[in-house]
Amino acid sequence: MNIRQFLLVGGVLFVIIGLLGKYGVIGPTFEKSIFGETWVFSPTESWGYLFFGVISLVAIGSKSVSFQSFWAILTGLGSITMAILSIFNVEFLGIIVNRPMDILSYTLIAAWAIASTKDA
Repeated sequence: MNIRQFLLVGGVLFVIIGLLGKYGVIGPTFEKSIFGETWVFSPTESWGYLFFGVISLVAIGSKSVSFQSFWAILTGLGSITMAILSIFNVEFLGIIVNRPMDILSYTLIAAWAIASTKDA
């Protein structure tokens, strides 16, 4: 998958996740999340997904492959950071990352984002 595909598919998924979190389908509490205690998105985390999704979709319109690569790498590095924080069971900027699904999802996003830049 190339950068543009990552930005499009990832951007749409991130926006959907952000909106589902914002409107109470997958958060902000375990009771409200359709995943229960397995996976929940705090309000800050939902806004983060929404932000990264919108910027990813905007980046598709950029003719600059270097900007698209930069954004994909930034997304990957941010996801790696969140995965590492998840291991230590901490709260970061209002984002509670303490579930195995947090580690898995952030690691997969990081790998996907960084792999998309390999041919750039």
